[in-house]
Amino acid sequence: MMDDRFLYFALSDPDFFDVPWPVAQECYDLGPMLPPGWVAAHRHAWQTFAPADARIPASGWKVHVTASETEAELALRRFAQMCIEHDVPFKILRGPRSVRAAHLKYTPSSISTKLGTAYPSGNLTDFVHHLARSLDGVTGPTFVGEHQHRTAPIGLRHGAFEATWVEAADGRSVPGRPAGDGAEHDDRERGRDTPVPPELADVFAPRPEDPLPIEQVRLLHRTNAGGVYTATLADGTPVVLKEARRHTGLDADGVDAVTRLRHELLVLRHLQQTGVTPRVLDHWQRADAEFLVLEHVAGENLATLISRHHPAGHIDASPAEFDALATTVMRGLHEAVAVMHRHDVAHLDLQPANVVVGADGVRVVDLESASVAGRTATTAVGTSGYVGGGGDPFERDAFALERIALTLHEPDSPLAQRRPDIEDELRTGTPDTSRLPLWRARLIEGIIRRATPAREDRLFPGGIETFTTPLGGHSLASGAAGVLSALNALGHAPTEQHLTWLADVPAHARSCRGLWEGVDGVAATLARLGRPDEAVRLASIGDLPRGLSWARGRAGIALAAAETAHLTDDARLRAQANVVLDGVLRDLPDADLRTTGLLTGWAGAALAMLRIGELLGRDLTTAADLAISRELSLLVEQDGCRIALPAGRVRTGLGHGSAAAAVALDALAAAAAQDIERPAFEQIVRGMTRVASPVAGLMDGLAGHVLALSIAGDLTSSRQAAGRATWHCTPTSAGWSVLGAGRLRCSDDLASGSAGLALALGSDQDGLAGLRRVLHLPRATDADCHTGP
Repeated sequence: MMDDRFLYFALSDPDFFDVPWPVAQECYDLGPMLPPGWVAAHRHAWQTFAPADARIPASGWKVHVTASETEAELALRRFAQMCIEHDVPFKILRGPRSVRAAHLKYTPSSISTKLGTAYPSGNLTDFVHHLARSLDGVTGPTFVGEHQHRTAPIGLRHGAFEATWVEAADGRSVPGRPAGDGAEHDDRERGRDTPVPPELADVFAPRPEDPLPIEQVRLLHRTNAGGVYTATLADGTPVVLKEARRHTGLDADGVDAVTRLRHELLVLRHLQQTGVTPRVLDHWQRADAEFLVLEHVAGENLATLISRHHPAGHIDASPAEFDALATTVMRGLHEAVAVMHRHDVAHLDLQPANVVVGADGVRVVDLESASVAGRTATTAVGTSGYVGGGGDPFERDAFALERIALTLHEPDSPLAQRRPDIEDELRTGTPDTSRLPLWRARLIEGIIRRATPAREDRLFPGGIETFTTPLGGHSLASGAAGVLSALNALGHAPTEQHLTWLADVPAHARSCRGLWEGVDGVAATLARLGRPDEAVRLASIGDLPRGLSWARGRAGIALAAAETAHLTDDARLRAQANVVLDGVLRDLPDADLRTTGLLTGWAGAALAMLRIGELLGRDLTTAADLAISRELSLLVEQDGCRIALPAGRVRTGLGHGSAAAAVALDALAAAAAQDIERPAFEQIVRGMTRVASPVAGLMDGLAGHVLALSIAGDLTSSRQAAGRATWHCTPTSAGWSVLGAGRLRCSDDLASGSAGLALALGSDQDGLAGLRRVLHLPRATDADCHTGP
């Protein structure tokens, strides 16, 4: 299932991920309310206000306020007045567009419905009571994961007041919170778990309400609009509950969750006796939400079925068996849609995820966007790849049916929505490989054209990590470091303006370590691109992480320090690289890495050891050999192939899959002057040729296959992978780019977008050398060796 954050950051731009509020927008004007001595500031979606001499503690009780979209400005002005009267620093959303973004269906739960936050350090009880009285009569949604005031739209949560970052269990940088023990803890782990102060216990006690008459509840999916659950009624009947939270969950048309749920109820009752949709068993209304109680339809949705069983993604799948299944599914789906149309209902969002395939046939689900007798609740419908057929609703369903049938044949068929010129290639499964240099040139031109140095949050459009990680706009993975490195390797030196932008790392994120996502990778990039002083200043800021991985751990940090020291000739950094490396070597034998790939797996650790050995003149082949052996032990053999198979999902990519093991085996053989471990190497390469990645990116997609297959010497398969990758090249309003993770929007970053693919489309040894340089991989031959910018 797609991460809802992809949908949230896809709302404001049809081509690229971006914040769902305008960078420049109309703001609520609180100036006349502010007394002398108060200061105001703007950052992203927020306006902040505080007395000039205010001392804000690092953490404490945060008071949140919410309201429906129509009452938001009234609520925020009353909230601001209370904060000013009590000398409490606070922030509010900047304007109506930011308020709309907070109420959208796919707004992440960490920010959804929060319109304002107060940071009281004095009398919390007095402040909350006065605020509740001032908001009397204001309606709003409830808060998820917070203490909810019984009568007012107020939430209470203990957490950090200032932005800090801490290493999570998986090595990622996440919001931190200082605790009484002096350490930083994961701020996401506390919400309702922290008891409210005793003097506020009554007003934040759970509201008395009719409990739902269900048992064995299991959450399937949650958005800001509400959750979808499986449960059991008192009589033992299995059901699905679809929740609609009041006053929120807006779609792109501004239609709220309850309105859409009531429309779906109307449609389902209209089709109740047809057997092609789930039967409605009940409709429950509660103070904060409404629920549809639906028949539980046993089976698997078609998107999951394709993902788990299609021969393009599974080595052990039978093409004949899948073709027979596809024929049966399409026959049943055509019959189901024909029944709907005879009852004057058009689905309007037919796509594989909304089709359930079970033992008793095909059912169609998720009808909140459907039309019945020409009436709809919203026009904000349609899944990319399955939208077409003009304005007639029944023709739109017919178009979607055709696209679903093509997807069952070739899972990349939805790409034709943006690239109708490749429909013939998609039907035959044979990409055109004759124009790879043209695609490379188009991507480079588009990347350069889309640079936005005036923006603070990003220089180039990237994946959602641009906005969800502390250094997203700057990092090697999703930010300017990776894009500028790639362009430089492709013969396009960065401008001084772009280098200055890259060097201006946000103060709050300078302690976030790591080669791939942290300051260490930015420092190494600045060193390579001719800014040695800024590189040395950035390097070694912050504590070392616990982990050992290439992307976020100490192996990658030692590698970045060694690269930066080599490029700047800085003796202190070289000594530091040796110290970090010694710690890695000490901990490596007992490390518990359970993943594969370059980013967080054993292969990444092995490649880091081999490159550090080149840079520092140390023989690290024994450590690399240990790491590669453990990587190989995690791979699974299937039908003569060796692949990564986490949770039953085939992964053959560079970042998290088996491809990195092939690169590491090749590098170890070169470093140790020994023959490559041929059987394992060939099995890994064979796996990459048998599985067609659904994305084009360097880390988890076809661009990574191009790198690994080129290193393996399989240039025919490498060109085929490159040709399939160009199917993902997409025209935008500002030139060509590449569909990134989720294939929902384009990205120019190194991990998932244009920068990584442009590198992979490079010619022979030049392209290979560029990829090795940008990813800090070992130099396999003298011909690949390159030092300096």
